[in-house]
Amino acid sequence: MIIGGKLHTDVLIGEVDEKTLTVSNIKKLKYAGEVHPYIENIGLEDARLFVRDDKLYAIGVCMDKYQRNGANVHIALGEVRGNDLFFTELVKKPHPERTEKNWTVPEVATDAFDYIYSPTQVLKDGKLLGEVDYHGILHGGSQAIEWKDGWLSFQHRVFRSNVVVPKTVRQYVSYAVKYNKEGFATEISQGFVLFADNAVEFISGLVVSDGKFLVSIGIGDAYCALARIDPSDLVFKEFGGYNTEPIRIFFNNPQATVQV
Repeated sequence: MIIGGKLHTDVLIGEVDEKTLTVSNIKKLKYAGEVHPYIENIGLEDARLFVRDDKLYAIGVCMDKYQRNGANVHIALGEVRGNDLFFTELVKKPHPERTEKNWTVPEVATDAFDYIYSPTQVLKDGKLLGEVDYHGILHGGSQAIEWKDGWLSFQHRVFRSNVVVPKTVRQYVSYAVKYNKEGFATEISQGFVLFADNAVEFISGLVVSDGKFLVSIGIGDAYCALARIDPSDLVFKEFGGYNTEPIRIFFNNPQATVQV
């Protein structure tokens, strides 16, 4: 939605039929509680849902209407209460001067960490844990689900120069990332896109359904979609540190059933 010539983000939620991938009972949430001016101005972007103590939460990013970087970008956490998304204070950033948008939240609570901050760092009680300060190019996406003997989530990298789709300013490429129990990345899959003709493709939700990954996707900052991805179609390599993401995309795209 455009307000005063600037993009404004609304948060909508609905119920998904896992067999048909249809969505029903869609409703727009009203921002309530201690709504920061950044949320009032631009809304909550890239909202990811998770449950704690039988309560449904959405975590995302808010920012200044005009200065969209550095200290002007914040993490916000809201509780879904009926038709309201109820906020308290903004989540404290460990590096106030940095642009931070997509921390990875575990689907279930763990004593090891509160958020996966980067492939090499986690946040616990507001403190960064991890020996390597991450300066790489892989960014957060979906929640982290329990997988094998650790965690798994879908992350993304932004390409800026027609690498995937000609004549695009930027292209999002997704990767599946495995983590150990402490939340540190151990393996990364091939890069892939599900909609080759859309520059922005952000996997923001993840559950396991009938043995496959069921993901929700934001497309072009304007649309949404659902897709099933077979885990056996993902090819993993060791993730050894902040500079070990694939420099080039190597495609072996997972077979996916997609519905917009």
